[in-house]
Amino acid sequence: MVPGPQVGPRGTISLRDYQAEALDAIRVAWQRGVKHQLVCLPTGTGMTMLFSHLARQRMGRVLILAHRDELIQQTASKLRKVDPLLSVGIALQWRRRRGTPRILVGSVQALSQPKRLAKGTPSFGTIIVDEAHHSPAPAISGSLLLWGPSSKTGLWSSE
Repeated sequence: MVPGPQVGPRGTISLRDYQAEALDAIRVAWQRGVKHQLVCLPTGTGMTMLFSHLARQRMGRVLILAHRDELIQQTASKLRKVDPLLSVGIALQWRRRRGTPRILVGSVQALSQPKRLAKGTPSFGTIIVDEAHHSPAPAISGSLLLWGPSSKTGLWSSE
């Protein structure tokens, strides 16, 4: 049995050893100039927690794409558990909030609505794609080009 995560300062949740190793590998690859990465872990190993920590550590604005509302809500919740002080927004709330959240969680469908894009194309330093095996779909791949991040990381759980 894999030991659970530990609670750290300010109520933050720490990573399991294998998650921390994956996060370190992503960081090292970024430092070597690898801007587009794919991480694959078995189902049930805490992928959402891993990319929540990844988003927390990245500088600049971060977009996390998920393809279902329940995953969007789960991700926003995990981000707040990782660090309660993070500025996190959900795409449906994005334009209604005062200011712009540093980390935005949403779906391609919500973020690529013509009305939303007419107000300006958002810029993100990092895009994290949950369930990255959907990335080749035209809606996702086209949106990734439109948002023009400096780095992209796809995460995919497999059974």
